[in-house]
Amino acid sequence: MISKFTKVKKIKINTYAVFNSLTMQLVFLNHKELKLLIKEKFDQLNNINKLKEFGIVINDQNDDEIAFDKLRTAIINHSKKIRIMYLILTTNCNLACKYCFVENNPNNTKCREIMTEETCTIAISKFLNEVKNCIDEAQIIFYGGEPLINNNLLSKAIKMIRNYSQSLKVTVLTNGTLLTKEICEFFKNNNVGVGLSLDGPKKINDKNRIFKYSNESVYNVVKDKIKLLNETNCPYCVSATATKAVVNHGHKVLKDFKELGINNVFWNLFHFSKQDSHADKFYKKMSKFILKSYDRLNKLNIKEGRILDHINLFIDNIFKFQSCGAVGLNQITVQPNGDVCICQGDQRSKDNVCGNINISSIPDILNNPINDKWNHMYTIQNQECQNCEALFVCGGGCPLQALVLEGDQQKLDKTSCIFYKKLVDWLIKKCYKVYISEVKNDNS
Repeated sequence: MISKFTKVKKIKINTYAVFNSLTMQLVFLNHKELKLLIKEKFDQLNNINKLKEFGIVINDQNDDEIAFDKLRTAIINHSKKIRIMYLILTTNCNLACKYCFVENNPNNTKCREIMTEETCTIAISKFLNEVKNCIDEAQIIFYGGEPLINNNLLSKAIKMIRNYSQSLKVTVLTNGTLLTKEICEFFKNNNVGVGLSLDGPKKINDKNRIFKYSNESVYNVVKDKIKLLNETNCPYCVSATATKAVVNHGHKVLKDFKELGINNVFWNLFHFSKQDSHADKFYKKMSKFILKSYDRLNKLNIKEGRILDHINLFIDNIFKFQSCGAVGLNQITVQPNGDVCICQGDQRSKDNVCGNINISSIPDILNNPINDKWNHMYTIQNQECQNCEALFVCGGGCPLQALVLEGDQQKLDKTSCIFYKKLVDWLIKKCYKVYISEVKNDNS
């Protein structure tokens, strides 16, 4: 019988991609072969063994249940395995970006705090102890606010981490405006990755990214800081939010990235901070832009991280369980006073505090009953997701956006569904091009 997870995508006339949404292994069939498959005339199909191997054709319903149970078991083994820690060195920021999902979080208390050295040291020590057996898979992310406002503590924290491990991934997410040559060299010498926020040319970037206390151009300042990063060979990636202005003027944005000498870009899906009746329409347009930009950026010798990550998972045939570390409790976020929440977007909310790093162990924090909701946000636990063709590549959307648009963090972020469904179509078509190329090479 045909698996209930079998999906069909038309590639072109007389060519169809057939796959199991749990395994995402593809078989390409012509119209005649597809018709035989649908009518379950398996004895007339030449590639029936391949269809069985990929789970497209199964012996009985138990095969589907067994495959699905493997994913359920994987979730149990996957959840509450801490791998990421966000350290909020300060909630202060010198910018007032209009789309900031931290500032615009409905639960934001608008508090302003700065972390002490004692709290930072305790947090790092406890995290390193938890990940000592998987140090190469772990990551500490310095976040804010703007972490460079507390640069003295940031430098001490990085030195402490590097005294313990040279391989643990360390990232500083910054708006870039406070970077200096000395800071860039320090980051380079200590193998620290920089995530630099920029949305494109001056007119586009400065529409949303503005200084809090001056009218100076953020773009002009960041442009000079990118020169410093390039001159010092400091590793960095531009974190660009796909706003409406970016999507509408994509060619200008990509051109500007090239002119600035940027080699790595990561697209952030735009997150709505309030109800918007045009959200679906925009996500369709945004998705099309992001996917098209991958090839355009490639031609400019610029890597795009979001799509590249999905391509690698697709090639390695790895099921994507989550789109962020919060789902499944693989991360914690430590606020300046030591209070811990799970999602970095909840850093200003007192409602989601699940412990304090100064007095609580990380296992106790993760096991706090207030966090149970994060263990029930996996896509395969959602009835709406289980029959979706994008199940393998999705990982779910953003719980914060679900809170804004659907009124509940545990509901499906339906706008993100638009992106991931278009992504799976794009990946399949890319795969077909590779397949055709290999067939031609074999024939020649």
